[in-house]
Amino acid sequence: MARILVIDDSDNIRQTLLLTLQFKGHEVMEACDGREGLEAIQNGKYDLVFCDLAMPGLNGHEVIRQIRQDPVFATLPILVLSAEAREIKGKAMIAGATDFIDKPFTPQEIFAALDRWLKV
Repeated sequence: MARILVIDDSDNIRQTLLLTLQFKGHEVMEACDGREGLEAIQNGKYDLVFCDLAMPGLNGHEVIRQIRQDPVFATLPILVLSAEAREIKGKAMIAGATDFIDKPFTPQEIFAALDRWLKV
């Protein structure tokens, strides 16, 4: 199965994704903010990343931009999780996000995204 990183400052969102993804047999690592997420990316190999946009300190837009600056991660699927407005979603896609999932989300939406983007 896949190795997935969840970057989100919400304990509830991280826990929900952890349980949802583990239910499908995936290995899940968590980061509670943007800096921790970038450190995890540099120190691990992931098949997919879920990233929140509205985080204190280093926000999701900047996390995505920094990930995409490294050619090693050019094809890494980065799925944005956010309840932000349409224009914010567009900025996330410009920063290099692969897909966007609205909060609140259902397990079925997460499973559908995994089917679209995982190649494992």
